[in-house]
Amino acid sequence: MRLARYDFVEAAGIDALRDDAGAVATYTAHERFANPNGLPLNPYGLGPFVRLELHAQLPPVPGTYRVTRDGDVLYVGETRNLAGRWGRRNYAVIDPRNCYRGGQSTNCRINNLIGRELSAGNLLALRLYETDEPKVVERDVYRALRPPVEPPCALNCFGATVAATAVGTRTLATGLF
Repeated sequence: MRLARYDFVEAAGIDALRDDAGAVATYTAHERFANPNGLPLNPYGLGPFVRLELHAQLPPVPGTYRVTRDGDVLYVGETRNLAGRWGRRNYAVIDPRNCYRGGQSTNCRINNLIGRELSAGNLLALRLYETDEPKVVERDVYRALRPPVEPPCALNCFGATVAATAVGTRTLATGLF
């Protein structure tokens, strides 16, 4: 499926662990962390969270991904490792440490969003555009679509002008953060 001049391919259907009645099972993660330093919860740390189940094995490739609800784009993100990003301790299962300031609040935010969407009966899918420049593609797609859920840096990095400089075989994008 073409989107903002990029051809995204179906990577996986997204679902969550369900209870015996078929309802999405939820949990809280922060209660499993001792928090000896008294860290405050991040804005998404209370959850509830879900244990994500993807309907396909994801490759460990860099790229830009999008989460769709019944075909409409909800979220656009980028990663250096798709399998890792959607695996345990990231989006799939929320690590208790990520519920607190200094943790990965985006993991909490996206997991909670997906849980709400699945609980409402919506069909979710993950699509991928494999690229070595995922931040540039993420920016382009976000600017073209303005999905309802913003990437973590949308206000800070997507207004900046991107200057790409070739260094060997890699391209470094400046002005994104």
